[in-house]
Amino acid sequence: MPTILTLANIHDEIRRRFGETDTSNTSITDTEITRQVNQYTQRLPTRASQLGRELGLVPDGKTMRFDMWRTSTNSTTSPGPSNLIVTAGSQNIDFPNDYDHWISFYDRTHTKPIYVVEEVSRWLYEELRDAPSGPTKAVEIRGFVSGNGSVWRRRGQLWPSVTSGVTPSIEMLYWRLPADLESDGDTLDIDHKYVMLPIYGAMLEILRDDDPAYTRYEKMEAGMLVDLARSGRAT
Repeated sequence: MPTILTLANIHDEIRRRFGETDTSNTSITDTEITRQVNQYTQRLPTRASQLGRELGLVPDGKTMRFDMWRTSTNSTTSPGPSNLIVTAGSQNIDFPNDYDHWISFYDRTHTKPIYVVEEVSRWLYEELRDAPSGPTKAVEIRGFVSGNGSVWRRRGQLWPSVTSGVTPSIEMLYWRLPADLESDGDTLDIDHKYVMLPIYGAMLEILRDDDPAYTRYEKMEAGMLVDLARSGRAT
């Protein structure tokens, strides 16, 4: 059976590595451990990309993505479902708040793929910007907006303009951000092969760099990061 660590297990494991068993007399709180583990897990694509560039696996300007965080807005399994938010007749489409990077889009209303484009007003003004309202042909990725329950979400714009009264049903396949640990029973949102990686990473953040154990955890993190980087794909 694979090793599955809960947040409570992680607190105990990191304290054990620090030699702290008395939580009433500790140098680091559970809240700080949780914060460091979550922050490290969230930035794993960046850490793996840095290493991937050193190994020649990732071209400049690209980021490593991992299929353990690959999902769909029509997923019926954990951690889904997430939803694209579209208002009838609107060109705006708000992505899930765990969105990291798109893979593909599909118009379920008109049963056809949607293509990602850039600079519509510069290059595609005749085909898309000035075209009559109708079925979606393309989506342009925009920045972050606040709304929909005051949650910051990435927004896209559908082209051509959407017919009044029509609410397109659009499916997005995408790489999501890993879920945060919040309660003691939550488990790490990571492939079981790399379950120790956030612990090594958190130890590096908590330890001083002149601590004798720092180099040991740095080497353990690097060894596991190499394997993780080789399993990803650059986008």
